[in-house]
Amino acid sequence: MPVVIPIGTQLQLIANASTGGHGTLYDIVQTDKNNPSTNTIPYQFNQGNTTLVFNADQVGKHILYFVVNNIHSNSVAVDVTYVGAMEAFGFVEGRVYNQKNGVGLPSAEMTIDGNPTSIMTDAFGNYRVKIQPGPHRIGARSSDYSITSYPVIIYQNQTKKQDLKAKRWLTE
Repeated sequence: MPVVIPIGTQLQLIANASTGGHGTLYDIVQTDKNNPSTNTIPYQFNQGNTTLVFNADQVGKHILYFVVNNIHSNSVAVDVTYVGAMEAFGFVEGRVYNQKNGVGLPSAEMTIDGNPTSIMTDAFGNYRVKIQPGPHRIGARSSDYSITSYPVIIYQNQTKKQDLKAKRWLTE
């Protein structure tokens, strides 16, 4: 029976290997939109127990297993879902600043995935946005500046730091 966790969760797994050495954690992902894909993550395994961290950043069924010294582990099934993700949030915080002089940009409206949030930067360009776990693009908008947006992955109950560069439209 698979473990069911909300997107944005970090799951710690204990891998028990008979010998230590370089190995690989395999994550086979089946989503509604595509054929299965495989993600590979290199790990250094200890003889005995090694803690592996799985970041649930994609909705779908994940089959996880590891290989060390050509020995395959048993697999673990993890269903990553939106269910439960609404109860826990994460945060993005940082500063929107003029890339030419480093001065913070006040009153810029923060955006998530291109959508306005009605959250404004303070007098020094600082912001803090509460956001649902998962992959997003954080940005801001201002009438006088072009502001670079950035991709972020948000995990529940965690804060991601992301500063945003602003460039004046016509003078810089």
